[in-house]
Amino acid sequence: MNLTLNQQTLTEYYIAAFGRVPDQGGLDYWTGRLEGTIANQSQLTVEQIRDAFFDRNIPEVAQRFPINVTNEELVTSIYQNIFSREADVGGLNYWIGRLEGTIKDNDNNFLPALGENELLTYMLAAAKEADNDALTLANKLEITDYFLNTIPIDMQNDKNIEIVDLDAVSNFIDSISSTKITIDAILHNDIKILSPLNMSEVEKLYNLAVAAEVGLLDSDIDFIYNDEISWRDNYIKYQVQGIDFEDTINTTAIIDMSSPVTGNLQYKSDKDWFKVDLELGKDYKINLEGIDTSKGTLYDPYLYGLYDSNGNLINTNNQGNHIITTNDDNGPYTSNNGYPNYNASVTLTDATQDATYFVSVGAFSNNYTGTYTLSIVEIA
Repeated sequence: MNLTLNQQTLTEYYIAAFGRVPDQGGLDYWTGRLEGTIANQSQLTVEQIRDAFFDRNIPEVAQRFPINVTNEELVTSIYQNIFSREADVGGLNYWIGRLEGTIKDNDNNFLPALGENELLTYMLAAAKEADNDALTLANKLEITDYFLNTIPIDMQNDKNIEIVDLDAVSNFIDSISSTKITIDAILHNDIKILSPLNMSEVEKLYNLAVAAEVGLLDSDIDFIYNDEISWRDNYIKYQVQGIDFEDTINTTAIIDMSSPVTGNLQYKSDKDWFKVDLELGKDYKINLEGIDTSKGTLYDPYLYGLYDSNGNLINTNNQGNHIITTNDDNGPYTSNNGYPNYNASVTLTDATQDATYFVSVGAFSNNYTGTYTLSIVEIA
């Protein structure tokens, strides 16, 4: 491995906090700050750099860990980032307890409550004490090293970094080889977005891909799509992107009051915007539902807000009163299916004008993919 010990330490914090590989420029900067080699910049400790990763003035941090993030959501997110799996009940409760200061030591004394930033350090340390988790973390470091040494710096952009899905890297050796195949494909520009397909075509391809688990043969794709796309093993979720909506006012996605619409977040930071016409002075409820109410596979839907026709976030109503059009966990809830209430809902009272608006949907903290259902109803 070409990563130095300091680079490995900082990469672990990239993984724990952001769930992604670092770019070379960012890693070099923080390594320089740690080692005191950046001109006119003070030397920092590992803890100070870790704390900077929780600075909510940084857009990526603010998106991944909003100011109102719950302890359960925080632990769940970090669990996925480090361990590539959902938290087990015991682990979830333990780390929530550490945040809240309710866990006792062997002498029945309460352990000090951890801050959000400290949680990263303790969970990384815990990962190294369990064989499978330690191997998962080591494999993610290996993938980071491979990415940085394979992809030129000018290609280490946000899109290509996101394609390297560290959630797919586990303690199994196959997860390393398949992710390296993806990195090689980035280098050779072999990952291509599908041209728009109708939903039945996408579902057909997706179902075949799921059945095969690791990919489809070129001949299978040729048979279905007449060789429209380039296919390689293990990029199913990057290839199946025929149905995707823009996250700008140029979106072609439309929703009205007559029926809900469905969509698919195909990568973690994916956002879909839906156009809707609302009337002055009326009240509306917007619901975004996923796995909890069996309205999709998205684990934690998030409404990123209602926007006006110019793409500006709406934060006042017709009376000039402040309103919030973003939401995380206030949506419809099914209490007996084993899932927490992670659906999202916003009530818009007294719309500002007769106009076209845009609803932005995504996943909490840019941390999940999956299908969802969006609905808008007028409140009488």
